[in-house]
Amino acid sequence: MPDPETAKALDDLEDLLKRIPGASKFVKDVRDLRDLLVNRRPPRIAVLGRRGSGKSSLANALLGAEVATVGAVEDTTRVAGWYDITTRGHALRWLDTPGLRAGAEPERRAEVERALRHEAPDVVLVLVKATQVDAGIDEDLAEVKALLDALKDKGAAPRIVAVVARVDELAPARVKAPPYDEDPAKRQNIQDAVAVLKGHFERASIAAAAVVPVAAYQRFKDGARVVDWRWNLEALAEAIFEGLPRTAQVEAARAFERSQDIRRRLAKGLVGTATSVSVVVGATPLPVADLALLIPLQTLMLTSVVYISGRPFGARAVAERLGGLGVSV
Repeated sequence: MPDPETAKALDDLEDLLKRIPGASKFVKDVRDLRDLLVNRRPPRIAVLGRRGSGKSSLANALLGAEVATVGAVEDTTRVAGWYDITTRGHALRWLDTPGLRAGAEPERRAEVERALRHEAPDVVLVLVKATQVDAGIDEDLAEVKALLDALKDKGAAPRIVAVVARVDELAPARVKAPPYDEDPAKRQNIQDAVAVLKGHFERASIAAAAVVPVAAYQRFKDGARVVDWRWNLEALAEAIFEGLPRTAQVEAARAFERSQDIRRRLAKGLVGTATSVSVVVGATPLPVADLALLIPLQTLMLTSVVYISGRPFGARAVAERLGGLGVSV
């Protein structure tokens, strides 16, 4: 978490802006920075889907690491529960759930409902295997809707994202590795699967903000990735990001391996805000002590941009980054 100096610098800056005529509108920008950088936390993502839909594989694919156990036959998750997925200093808060209707054990749904009520997710991912978008889907979505209604009763309204998973398994079988857009038949089958699933969600009265097709297959050997068939993870990262509160956006941008556009957007916005505030403060006749607040603001801007890029939060990371660019610090 950020050190106390970060919070103090933003508090002092907010107090200063309140004293500058016409600058009060920038107080909101400073509070936005506080949410992004001081109050930041990992995003809370709940994933629902039938056994074999690829829930654990998706967690691994988003982080670009082998962090969740993938089962081939039986559910690897017997009890629903929140846990922190952490790798290389990047973190997600992940609700691992048993497969929908898994093993015909009704108590499992009650466990999932309790976990959702205990800690409301920011985003709910509903995974459906691409080859099963029209197979037993009504029963699956009925269970999903019951769980979402339980959240609604609590006053929570997470963003719902439907995921057409494991599109690499769609015909033609010879096209296993991406890119899939280059094969007309594969591309059409992916589009058809998305359209079918979207229709099922509409008929089930589940308001999905997006329907995203993905492939999440990776294979690791001795800790190194030797096969990477991940596809369209950027679109899924964007769909998740759009449903996150500001407090969870920075950690999400860091955690999702394929979120370069999100990182750039966050960094650009942060630099723009810091620059606007600096111009206002710098253009106002103020005591030297007040003007000195611009130094920690500029330092915070640098450390935050480097942090968003994936490095630790702190001046040392900035120095290492600038050194890597050939800048003497």
